[in-house]
Amino acid sequence: MHRSLVLLLALLLPLTACTTRYVSGDDDDDDSAPTDDADATHHAAATDDDDATPPDAGSCDSYPTDTGDDTVWAVQSGDIATGSTVTLEGLVVTAARYNGVWAQEPGGGTCSGIWIYVGADPGAYVGTTVNTTGVVEEFYDLTEVNAEEGSFVTLGSGPEPEPQLLTLSALQSPGGEDWEGVLVRIEDVTVQAAPSSEAYWEWTVTDGTYIVTVDEQLYSYEDGDPAPGVGVDVDFVQGPLNHTFSTYKIAPRDANDVSF
Repeated sequence: MHRSLVLLLALLLPLTACTTRYVSGDDDDDDSAPTDDADATHHAAATDDDDATPPDAGSCDSYPTDTGDDTVWAVQSGDIATGSTVTLEGLVVTAARYNGVWAQEPGGGTCSGIWIYVGADPGAYVGTTVNTTGVVEEFYDLTEVNAEEGSFVTLGSGPEPEPQLLTLSALQSPGGEDWEGVLVRIEDVTVQAAPSSEAYWEWTVTDGTYIVTVDEQLYSYEDGDPAPGVGVDVDFVQGPLNHTFSTYKIAPRDANDVSF
């Protein structure tokens, strides 16, 4: 089904209606309409060095502007408007799904990550370098590049990006917006609410003051691994930062992204 038709149906039908876009938070991982999360990868020689200088930490208002090409930084800061067609080069994949990838500028930092909707198997994996052309869109609170009718090219393998270590306070609204799409990590937290079918296998952690949701978009305890219980100490959780329904959510990619 064409993506534009999916969005039209999402507006006209109840949230229980079926669409072709997976949104984490459903109870069977079957591409049903959003009830929580949005959808939220190879390189030859070049690594798009003109984009390699990260913006100042903690602000989407400071990022490289003399890169010579479009950047994720400009998209996420709002300097490139929704509806614009962009070409992003030399991005590094931080997570891959059956219909797209999370990727970020190799320089990292705030405003450096984004979800790229491909609409099919991207043929990519963590560490793949990619070029893409697509349209900037907002899909259920998440800024993305829709490359379904554009292009998505894998270039080669590179090093896996390091996650950005953050406090839970940094991931609260509105400051979490600066880290949307970026590979992030939090440490020394406690399970506040355990994964369960009632919660669509999402769960939450706390540092005693702030709470952050852990997404099941890429890795779910529904698949069989023992789920952490309330009160369990968590050494770290890491993954791309998803954003839907006004909530920022870390999306672990596999069991290695969570340590108890």
